[in-house]
Amino acid sequence: MNRVIVLLILALLALSCARLPERAEEGRGDIPYLSMVALDSIPSAWGHLVSVSNSADFGHIFQLWFEDPTGNVRVAFYDMRDNTLQTQGRLFPRSQGVMQ
Repeated sequence: MNRVIVLLILALLALSCARLPERAEEGRGDIPYLSMVALDSIPSAWGHLVSVSNSADFGHIFQLWFEDPTGNVRVAFYDMRDNTLQTQGRLFPRSQGVMQ
């Protein structure tokens, strides 16, 4: 009897599974990566440092948030253990559109 219940549960689980999309929906997940030119400095074109944050999951990695004069926001990731910047940052471009 227990085996029948387990098999029914496994069958229901298998039927309820759905394939995940291979790409993010259009307009989602498209935040570009930036290659860091140097791992010991931030380009001055990135603008002023506006915030520093970190995650409880990765307490040794800090996000350094910069805003340039046009409003674009960039983030660099500083690894406190290695005392280096990670090789990639992110760019959050400022759009002129209105949110719907």
